[in-house]
Amino acid sequence: MLINRYKEKRVSLLKTISGFAHIRLQESCMLNFFIKTKRSTKLINKNQSLIRILKLSMQKNIVLCQNRFKYMEINMKRILLGIVVLLVSAFASAAYKDVVKMEATGECSMNEIIELKDEFNEVMKKNGYDYSAEIWMPIFYAEETANAFYWIGTAPDLADFGPEFTRYFDEALKDSSLESKIEAGFSKCRVELSRSGFLTE
Repeated sequence: MLINRYKEKRVSLLKTISGFAHIRLQESCMLNFFIKTKRSTKLINKNQSLIRILKLSMQKNIVLCQNRFKYMEINMKRILLGIVVLLVSAFASAAYKDVVKMEATGECSMNEIIELKDEFNEVMKKNGYDYSAEIWMPIFYAEETANAFYWIGTAPDLADFGPEFTRYFDEALKDSSLESKIEAGFSKCRVELSRSGFLTE
C-alpha cells in the first residue's frame, strides 16, 4: 500500500513538473516570438523611414533637374534670339547697294574726293539719313575704265532708299544747306558715268 501511494505521488509530482516545464516552454516560445516580432517591426519601420528619405531625395533631384532643363532652355532661346538679331542686323545693314561709277574731273585730288565723302557721311548721320557711302578704287581694270572709281552707298532696303534719295536732293536744292555745299563739291570733282542698284544677302 505504501509503495503504491509513493508511486502515485511520484507520478503526480512528475506530471506537475512536466506541466510546469511545458508552460515555461510555451512562455519562452512566446517571448522569443514577441522579441522577433518586435525586431521585425523595428526593421520595417527603419526600412519605411529609409524609403521615405529616398523618395524625398528623388523628388528633390527631379525638381533640380527640371529647373536645370528650364534654365538651359531659356538660355538656348536667348542665344538663338541673339543670333537671329545679329543675322537680321547684318542683312539689314547691307540689304541695298547703290553703286555709282564715277570719273574724276581733274579739278580735285582723290584725297579731296574722299574728304567730301567723309563730310557726306557726317551729314547723313547728323540729319538722320539711313544711308552711308564708301569709295572703291579698283587695283586692276579694263583700259577704258582707267580713271574710274566707284561710289558704294548702303541703305537698309530698296523701299527705304527711294525716300532718302528724294529727301537728300530736296535739301541739296536749298542754297544754305549742308547737302547743297556737298553737292557743289561733288559737281566740281567728279562726273557720274552710270548708276546701278543691287540687293545683297
